[in-house]
Amino acid sequence: MIIMKLKSIMLAVLLLAVLFSGCIGDKDKVAPTPTPTPLPTPEPTPTPTPLPTPEPTPTVAPTPTPTPTEDETQGDVKPIYLMEYAMAPKTPTIHVGDKLRWFNLQENPIDHFVLASEDGLWENHTIIYGKKFEYTFNESGNYTYYCLKHGNAMRGTVTVLP
Repeated sequence: MIIMKLKSIMLAVLLLAVLFSGCIGDKDKVAPTPTPTPLPTPEPTPTPTPLPTPEPTPTVAPTPTPTPTEDETQGDVKPIYLMEYAMAPKTPTIHVGDKLRWFNLQENPIDHFVLASEDGLWENHTIIYGKKFEYTFNESGNYTYYCLKHGNAMRGTVTVLP
């Protein structure tokens, strides 16, 4: 038993010696602080300034001036509106070379008008909703037109002056 105690004491002394050996040392010796090595200062390298690239100037193509046809250069265009079983105006007065243009403004897209010339100036012409029919008058006189579908309710006379 004594041997056991003696071993325990020796072990404790050895352990203390190891612990204190790290604490005892040269106090005058200070570990040198490493001096930082200066980094080289980079020299600025000139960056070439990009030259502005010229943008292409858009060229505008000249728009051709339409050449009026003989039909377009002569006379005025007068509208006649077809709606609700009526024509407006019923008795237009125009000049030779003027054109009448009939428009179907009936709100019901199923309704249509069949425009006829009592004087045989044109063949009967069906005008559906939103569409038109036009005729150029080349001789002076009085001409009667009407809607085949609605008869006298839709009859008009155009007076063509020289």
